Amino acid sequence: TLGCVHADGSLRLWDCARGARLARLGGGDDASTAGALGLAFSPVNAKFCAATRADGAVAFWDVDAGTRVKTMDGVAATGVAFATERVVILGCADGALRSYDLRKTDAPTAVTEAHDGPVLAIQRVDA
Repeated sequence: TLGCVHADGSLRLWDCARGARLARLGGGDDASTAGALGLAFSPVNAKFCAATRADGAVAFWDVDAGTRVKTMDGVAATGVAFATERVVILGCADGALRSYDLRKTDAPTAVTEAHDGPVLAIQRVDA
C-alpha cells in the first residue's frame, strides 16, 4: 500500500501491485485534510495514519473506516513520524521536534530544539 497527499488536500491510498486506488480520505470541503502536507503510517497498524495540515494541526485516520479519529490542533506541525504505535514525533514550524504520547496529547513528552528554521519533513528509520 502506498499513501499520498493529493493537491486537493485528500489522502489517497493505492494498491501498487494492482494499480488501484484503495481509499480517498478527506479533501474537498473536509477541513480535516485542508492543505495536507505530510503523511505517516503506524509501524504496527497499516490501517492507522497521521497527516499534517497547512494550519499546523495533525489529523489521525482509521483507514478501514475512512474516518478521522483524532485531531491535534495548535501544535504547529509541518511533518509527522511514528516512533512507536503510541508515540508520534512532530517536526514543527519553529524548528523543534516534539514527541507526543497519543493517549495524552495535551503536552509533548519530549522537545528537541533541532533546527534554526521550520522542519519540512520527518521520517523515522529503524537501523
